[in-house]
Amino acid sequence: MTATTSPSRARRLWSLVLAAVLVLAGAVTAPAQAAGEAALTGTAHDADGVPVADASVEARRWDGTQWAWESTAFTGPDGSFSFEVTPGDYALWFDPAGESLVYDQYLGGGTADPAGPGAAHTLALAEGTNPAVDAVLALGASLTGAVTAPEGYPIADAVVHAYRWDTEAGGWSSGVQAITTLSGGFHLGAVPPGDYTLHFSGLPETAAQEQYLDGSASAPLGPQSPGVLHLDVGDSGPGEVVLAAGALIEGLVVPPVGVAPSSLAVDVYEVFLAGTGDNQVIDSWALAGREPVAANGAFRLRNLEPGRHYSVGATAPGVVSLYLGGASGLRDATWFTVADGAITLDFSGTGGADVLVTDDDGTPAPYAEVELFRWVDGDWAST
Repeated sequence: MTATTSPSRARRLWSLVLAAVLVLAGAVTAPAQAAGEAALTGTAHDADGVPVADASVEARRWDGTQWAWESTAFTGPDGSFSFEVTPGDYALWFDPAGESLVYDQYLGGGTADPAGPGAAHTLALAEGTNPAVDAVLALGASLTGAVTAPEGYPIADAVVHAYRWDTEAGGWSSGVQAITTLSGGFHLGAVPPGDYTLHFSGLPETAAQEQYLDGSASAPLGPQSPGVLHLDVGDSGPGEVVLAAGALIEGLVVPPVGVAPSSLAVDVYEVFLAGTGDNQVIDSWALAGREPVAANGAFRLRNLEPGRHYSVGATAPGVVSLYLGGASGLRDATWFTVADGAITLDFSGTGGADVLVTDDDGTPAPYAEVELFRWVDGDWAST
């Protein structure tokens, strides 16, 4: 399994050796202040008072628009840390080692950037000041589970992306992600408590193409919706996740005379209908994928979701595009659902025409520029 790493964590790597030297030398003490500078010292520990050693601590200074990195320190065995910085407004950010404490948290345990100077848990440092900071780091939860195909076998190399509900923004906030192991397992530790949904992609063709925790292709509407996992401090979930089944539809392209089927590709569209009953028409669409065509004209549409509407189209070299049902445009094409079974794109009635360009007296006109236009959706479009 791999997981995303924040830029701040990357800074841990090149600073770790220096931090170890400072700790061993007993250098985590209140710094001697230079003229025109401020200092701060503090101790990081958990809610039980246990010191947090080897945590990365960043002093982030307000630059007028955002909290910008100013300096990095590492906590000693007793949880102590210290900075000597330029006077200004600061937020302290912590990245504890291990998986029990929330990664990427600010002083006070929050994970979002403070609103600005004067917000809770920010520090205003004047020249010559040296406040003592008592940092109680928040405990986290973990997203742990295993991804299983509809047939029951583990899914390796699937992408698991965690989204956390942001109450302030009223939407899902993108978070960390992991790749499943050979046994289908994934683990995202030290996440903040809260409401989560998981998005799965890179799935086998028997599963719905991309899906959330409840098997839906769409994100849950809110924290009370199906497919949402609530995690308190120390919780772990969701456990085994059995993917929702998708569909595999087979098709056949009948190419124009002289065109090799393998030179074609079939575009798959999810289409959205307007109207009711027999008066339904394709109103809009979204490209869902592209599938190759075999030498015998066969193609496969994978990961289709039951209940949704699809259509397909292809373009043969030197021939106008053709969509399902023989339509020249997608808006006039036939659509299908996974219950409709195999489909065929038949180009056999299409082809080109030779055109002779001459001048007024019938003399052939070589090197004339010829542009072909096709009527599409109520207007002429250059092809």
